[in-house]
Amino acid sequence: MVADAKPIIANKLKRSFAVLCLIISISCSSTKEKKETVTNVSGLDSKIEFLNSIQKSFNKFDISEYRNLSFTKYDMRFVEGFQKKLKKIQGELKTEDYDYFITQINEYEKLERSNIEVDFKLIGFNYITDESLKNLGKTYDELWTNFRKKYGTKSLLSLSKPLLSKDAQLALIEIQAISETENHSKKELFAFKKVNDQWIFLSEL
Repeated sequence: MVADAKPIIANKLKRSFAVLCLIISISCSSTKEKKETVTNVSGLDSKIEFLNSIQKSFNKFDISEYRNLSFTKYDMRFVEGFQKKLKKIQGELKTEDYDYFITQINEYEKLERSNIEVDFKLIGFNYITDESLKNLGKTYDELWTNFRKKYGTKSLLSLSKPLLSKDAQLALIEIQAISETENHSKKELFAFKKVNDQWIFLSEL
């Protein structure tokens, strides 16, 4: 007899969402809603273009049906392992790119500390702020129950804010897709390349 896979998937999702909520609770120490937005961050036009094409350009697994989206923050764990991961695409990178990636991470972090959002002008996505997620509940079951009531589904595409190479021809982003029917909940870093004015998936890092 084949064991029912639903409890296994549910447990994996529970662990993944618990980690996501922990990250959110640690990184969002302020209870103030983020109301101010900016449009003058590095390479914003290219980042907007990239984010709004990611559902078409990403083919590692299907994220085309995800409409609810949230952004995670870069932490020390990411920065410490960042340079090692970039070795997989070192042939695509220029000397100045690593420092430029770090500059963008610092830029995001400074805005987050000031409770300022980047306006990525998302099309076709329902952007959910960290604060909104926190307010849905303190436990896994409470959060998902309220999430479904409010958004009509148990699915969330969690992305890091994109990083661009200096020439804006390479993009890096962490992707975590969470739902009750799919199990792609491990957050991974991916690279994309712009070819003939189109973003294409390059590599998992």
